[in-house]
Amino acid sequence: MACGLPVIVNAGVGDSDAFVAAQNVGAVVKDFNEGDNERTLAAIETLLAGEIRQRSRTVAETYFDVKSVGLEALLAFIREGS
Repeated sequence: MACGLPVIVNAGVGDSDAFVAAQNVGAVVKDFNEGDNERTLAAIETLLAGEIRQRSRTVAETYFDVKSVGLEALLAFIREGS
């Protein structure tokens, strides 16, 4: 995602499927069959034809950047434990 590419995630593993769908930054695999594979490929092709590169990068920076998200959360956790 941070590289500006859409992601492919499995449904039902954590909340990544809901996140990817809500942010429109990839495709969710629900069933491992030919029809679902074709749907997933079509979704990725559609995303690649659009403005996915900047949106993926922005979403990754907003939600997963170590400095702005992870580090502050870790420091807060450490401070609370002291």
